[in-house]
Amino acid sequence: MPLMKSMQNSKRLKKTTKNVKMTSHLKIATVRMNLKTKRKMTLQKRSLNLKEYACHQLITQLMALGSSLHAIKPLLTGFALLTAIFALPSQANELPNHFNSNQLDNNPSPYLSMHASDPVHWQTWQASILQ
Repeated sequence: MPLMKSMQNSKRLKKTTKNVKMTSHLKIATVRMNLKTKRKMTLQKRSLNLKEYACHQLITQLMALGSSLHAIKPLLTGFALLTAIFALPSQANELPNHFNSNQLDNNPSPYLSMHASDPVHWQTWQASILQ
């Protein structure tokens, strides 16, 4: 009979308590919290090593940064759109053309002159290449 009673007590204890991990500056503890009385019973305590502490701090900082970036995102999007709209069209002509010194520039063929500005070093067939 005592075994049956202890099993019932453990089932009742499982329903009214839960394990909670608590972290503080350099300690981590597994705590069993009584849900009715809100009291904590420490099950195990250990110190965090440097790697665990750094990961904990990094995650905390990233969560804080993510919430602040969420608020700034519309502002950054608006700034990017305004920059794209009001960029001067004359600046587009100042961009350098790639491989302007292609050997197809002076070719009489319309097809070859169309590919004169391609970023490939095109060459026409010459007698020295064919030999």
